[in-house]
Amino acid sequence: MPAADNLKGQTAHRWKIPSLYLVRGAHLVEDILPYYAEDSLSAMFHDLLAELEPGCKGDAAFYLSLLRTSPADILELGCGSGRLSLALSKHGHNVQGIDTAEAMLRLAKFHRSRLDRGWAQRVSFTTGDMTTFSFPRKFDLIVAPYFALNHLPSEDAVLSTFTLVAAHLVPGGYFSLHVADTDRLSRPLEQEAATRATIQYDTAGSRLQLDIVERHLDPATKCCSLVLRYSMISADGAVGRTSSERLTYRAIEEAELDSFSARAGLCRVGPKVQAGETGYFLAFRNADKA
Repeated sequence: MPAADNLKGQTAHRWKIPSLYLVRGAHLVEDILPYYAEDSLSAMFHDLLAELEPGCKGDAAFYLSLLRTSPADILELGCGSGRLSLALSKHGHNVQGIDTAEAMLRLAKFHRSRLDRGWAQRVSFTTGDMTTFSFPRKFDLIVAPYFALNHLPSEDAVLSTFTLVAAHLVPGGYFSLHVADTDRLSRPLEQEAATRATIQYDTAGSRLQLDIVERHLDPATKCCSLVLRYSMISADGAVGRTSSERLTYRAIEEAELDSFSARAGLCRVGPKVQAGETGYFLAFRNADKA
């Protein structure tokens, strides 16, 4: 969940646009796109924003700390560009990533193609929905990082995910997730310290400008709808490629997650661990004995 006050003024001079995007010309997208759609700048710059997002820093180490075996079998729900799957598989673990966004899976597979053969063989990506997935094997660890569960539209969808997770965990296996802070989602836009962030992303002075255009919370559904405008700006100030994109999150209370986990047969492990200002980590364990 991009937060302008977290990203404002940051630089990432060593970051490079993935080469699979470089064949595409600069253009203006007039319509509001779904987040992570084909040709969206949210997909192109996902890795950069995740790198700068305080809630993502150290997330791989947190998930790895839950493992009790090595190599382990890990499932990532909402794997996106493969950032986390690749980081976990780097430690020798076997990782399966699923996502519904084809643009993100294409980016994940591109990153995988650049690994050495041994590393690449430990990680795979496939199209899959976290509310309906099915695998013939079980996993030592299942993770739903970077606000993945907040993308689900209803309580039923969240419960379905917990139920499937429990069915796919080995006895004593762990489920861990990164959840958006409810208070942050419900904060009126005018109370934000900043609604624009500009990030220099290369040594030439090219910048990504991110504007939060609107944000509304529907109290009945607890869904927060945001429109964000991405703009690529050259060193001389010329605006190149832009895209406006709609992103929807559903606020999920910590107590709600505890209830779903208990209904699915999982038990809470420890207190929540704060991850930046926008979210926190939770961990649950398969109640069946190992």
